[in-house]
Amino acid sequence: MVNNVDLPTDFAGYVRKHRFKRLELQGSKNTFIVQCKLLVHNSPKKSTKFGKGWKDFCRFNRLKEGDVIVFAAHNQMRKKKIKVYIKKEFF
Repeated sequence: MVNNVDLPTDFAGYVRKHRFKRLELQGSKNTFIVQCKLLVHNSPKKSTKFGKGWKDFCRFNRLKEGDVIVFAAHNQMRKKKIKVYIKKEFF
């Protein structure tokens, strides 16, 4: 499971700009929508992570270390629902 990782810079900036407290995440191949709390910290350095709900999202989508995920949000829409594209890595 992917845990305790800062969100990508561009996506974190989008979340901060719109002052979201929670986001609804939907994986690319299933219909489960999971509400995730956002953990936003400004000091000592900026950090934006998913909190409660992230473990459920990872479990529903069978995410593990090495999987690539892309968060897609349209800047104009200000929606709290985010589509997540997942690419599984196979070794």
